[in-house]
Amino acid sequence: MAFTAKMINGLQPKSSGPYRISDELVSGLNLQVSPGGNKAWTLRYRDERGKRKYVRLGQWPALGIAAAREKAQEKKRAIANGEDPKPKPACDEATVEELIDAYMETKTEAKSYKLMQTYRKKLPGWFEKKVACDVTIDDCHDVLRPIAKATPTFANRVLTYLRTIWNFGINIEYDLTRDRDLTFGVKDNPLRNIKPISTAERPAEVRLTMENLAAAWTHIPEYGAPVTWLAIRFHIAMYGRRVKDTLYTRWDEITEVDGIKCISLPEGRTKSGKPQTIPLTRHALAVLEEVHDYTSHAECVFPQRSAISTPLSLIALTAAARKVRQNHPAMGDFAPRYCRACAVTELGNHGIDRHLIDLAHQRHIKTVSGVGTKAYDRAHRVRELKVVADAWDEILCDALRRYCDQPGPELVANL
Repeated sequence: MAFTAKMINGLQPKSSGPYRISDELVSGLNLQVSPGGNKAWTLRYRDERGKRKYVRLGQWPALGIAAAREKAQEKKRAIANGEDPKPKPACDEATVEELIDAYMETKTEAKSYKLMQTYRKKLPGWFEKKVACDVTIDDCHDVLRPIAKATPTFANRVLTYLRTIWNFGINIEYDLTRDRDLTFGVKDNPLRNIKPISTAERPAEVRLTMENLAAAWTHIPEYGAPVTWLAIRFHIAMYGRRVKDTLYTRWDEITEVDGIKCISLPEGRTKSGKPQTIPLTRHALAVLEEVHDYTSHAECVFPQRSAISTPLSLIALTAAARKVRQNHPAMGDFAPRYCRACAVTELGNHGIDRHLIDLAHQRHIKTVSGVGTKAYDRAHRVRELKVVADAWDEILCDALRRYCDQPGPELVANL
């Protein structure tokens, strides 16, 4: 089809993966739409071996339709003259900047992309201009030491960021299944022996108990806004998931797998950047039934009062918990973000295998082959995680009954 601005702006991303739309006027010109909504111009061509390849021309709307067609024609003429549209950089000339650009291009859909951009801003210009394979441990120390003097914790983050980038370059060099059009000559990681500042990484000082969670569940309705306190209850019910995994839930993400009610988290919402399906507990389902009366008209399960298409913020939940716990010492220092550590401990004490707990909390797990949790089919994983969800229901019910003189709050009575 012939491209128009209205048609391009109307293209919607697909969760199944990127897709391309071809142009009628210039053969080989495509517009690729990524799952994150980015739209980029690409040109399809064949190399000297007849293998189909794509070269990136630019991003829409920075590169307009007419400019994209003109650039595609220039590339096609260059290919006809025997030029390589994707020249292979010399191993001894590829810079750190080129290595970082290649790595960042693979992370544009990751949840932590903006955070990685912040880390990159801390890198001095002379460092990015150095040849990647010539970077030494002394160069890395010169970059990290000034950061460590001001903010040691942030220096640890930058160290991890750089170490990952060099590992990316090494994987390109040694991966037999990867197309060898791009290489940086990086065969060793100069950051592998640099130790993070251990004193900068302080463990969380707050340790919640099940009594704290039961008290929070019982007394949080005293907060006047129903959607807010129901959001806190929902988070408590979700066995230690990250706050944003539960807080940003939308009604269209509530699905059913193998007869089990779940939340289907899209790839942009998870820390790993991969989609995940997590079972709902009976407590969580009871909360959803109650909150539906308040938010059934909204996209978000827990929307803001002033913007129903925007979910509540963690700041709002923390402020609500702080206000209520002033009158109830049994809540301790309860805040939503501290529930995760408590859930891990209690599930372990309940006899749940640590592997299942790691799966439920989406911790990084690898097998010998490096495939990791991708080896699990969707329904089988959900059935495994349902064991964790059921165990958490039992733990929470027991805590609520111990805390209350009666069997517990109204939600417990219905279980």
